[in-house]
Amino acid sequence: MGATVSSPSITVDETAETITLTAGATIPTSFLRVFGCETMTVTAEAEVTRKIKALDRVRPQRVKQPLGRISHRHISPIKGGARSTVPI
Repeated sequence: MGATVSSPSITVDETAETITLTAGATIPTSFLRVFGCETMTVTAEAEVTRKIKALDRVRPQRVKQPLGRISHRHISPIKGGARSTVPI
């Protein structure tokens, strides 16, 4: 079609956790030439924002299960650790 595409621009903002992509192109017109408009410039911009989930804050750790059944004295520290890691 004879379009001239400009280089895309990518901007990463680590503080706001966003990525912005901007691109543009100049395209020749067909119908608008009747009115003296030979080309038209178009631009597009997209922004992606990271959504933080509760589990993103949890660091996976290896959990060892004691031999035999887990008693109530084993459950209490596990519950306390889970509550301090994931705010509910």
